[in-house]
Amino acid sequence: MRGSGDELDGWIAQLREIPDAERTFTVGPEQAEREFGFDAPAVRELIARGLPHAAGDDGAGPLLWVSDVQYLGLRLGCARVYQGVLNRWASALTSLSARAETPVAIRCRAYAEPGTVVELLAPGGERVRAEAGPGGAPLAFETIMRGQLPPLPPPLERTLGELLADYASYDFCWLWPPLETKLDWVRRTRIANCRAAAGLLVEEAPALGVEARLAYGLLLAPPYSTPHNWAEVRTDDGWVALDPLLLSLLTRFTELDAAAWPPHRSPGAILLALADPGTPLVVEADSGAPLEATFLTKPLVEA
Repeated sequence: MRGSGDELDGWIAQLREIPDAERTFTVGPEQAEREFGFDAPAVRELIARGLPHAAGDDGAGPLLWVSDVQYLGLRLGCARVYQGVLNRWASALTSLSARAETPVAIRCRAYAEPGTVVELLAPGGERVRAEAGPGGAPLAFETIMRGQLPPLPPPLERTLGELLADYASYDFCWLWPPLETKLDWVRRTRIANCRAAAGLLVEEAPALGVEARLAYGLLLAPPYSTPHNWAEVRTDDGWVALDPLLLSLLTRFTELDAAAWPPHRSPGAILLALADPGTPLVVEADSGAPLEATFLTKPLVEA
């Protein structure tokens, strides 16, 4: 592992601000090494330095929390799987924002028992339906993403600039409900994910005379997109997507140019709003129960 002992102790102390009750210990030794780069000696060192853990069954080794090892693995440079995810996000942001617009095809595979009718939320409130077969339910839609988005109007940039820069400086960690919406805890610890940072902006922007709202949908990053939360602020020309913590994450851990992507620039080229936060994107049509799904994503343009 790279990084000094003092750095490691500081990172673990920061993670210990997260209550143990929020953790679900599921990452065993094999997954810790395969996905996050922590072999057995490294895991023992992390635990000795105070990383929360639980005992595994049948002597299989300690269990860790996925967000803890994502956080540490990125900072230590050993979480190759998740580093690859961030690289895809940065590449998608660079390529899609370089075009005036990009048609994109989303092929969703929802995992349900054969014969189950499944619904997928699509742009404009449309609901796409399909019946699941042996490999799940295939659903699809196409949309057009605007890439060369107008900047925030200068008066709005001046009004929000300090606030957005502050949110960009928060310590990114993948949080889960309900912790990501406990904004007093987020402010105290300065630990946040994009949902938490968006919640702060929506709560605090009105005091500056700016209308803001939460948005939820997909972060488009071929070949696979992921559900994502962000904030939008109202301008004279409509709503503008903002996600300063996402940009900070990418400029810190990928080659995305920080000068080209300051906290007030919109990453809306890769953000497709589909529903209110907390709304499942894929559900059983009859019961409304949420379903796991993957979102294969392909730009319909030549490279």
